[in-house]
Amino acid sequence: MKAKELLFPAGVLLVAGLVAALLLGCILRRAERVPIPPQKLTGKPVVVLTFDDGPNVRYTRRLLDVLYEEQAPATFFLVGEQIEGNEIIVKEMAASGHEINSHTSSHPNLNQLTEGETRIDLERIIPELRRRGFAFATLSQMEAAGYHVTI
Repeated sequence: MKAKELLFPAGVLLVAGLVAALLLGCILRRAERVPIPPQKLTGKPVVVLTFDDGPNVRYTRRLLDVLYEEQAPATFFLVGEQIEGNEIIVKEMAASGHEINSHTSSHPNLNQLTEGETRIDLERIIPELRRRGFAFATLSQMEAAGYHVTI
């Protein structure tokens, strides 16, 4: 091959490498953020932000950026099936100081499940997330601590 013929593929590879490095840098910076401080309870009404059905590669990162910019803590209720392949997004959530919990393992229609089946599905992803270093309270632990859990 002539030198001129090699210039275009080499340029494409160089640009692709730079884009990959920039994206990786953004991802790593998100995972190393200083956590958002939790809201202080003052006895006044508080708005609590919750987000279900994630992580979503298209929307969750943008949402995390806005929440971080505004220093707004949130709770993310994750679908177990969507965590695989999106682990870095879950790490970004935790690094930013957000709470993470279960929004079922597979997002079934809960109206078609018994209460026991619903509890099993909600708690199914907790061991996997604990294995990855995230702390969770199961529904039973929450009830034992005095919380009223309604399914």
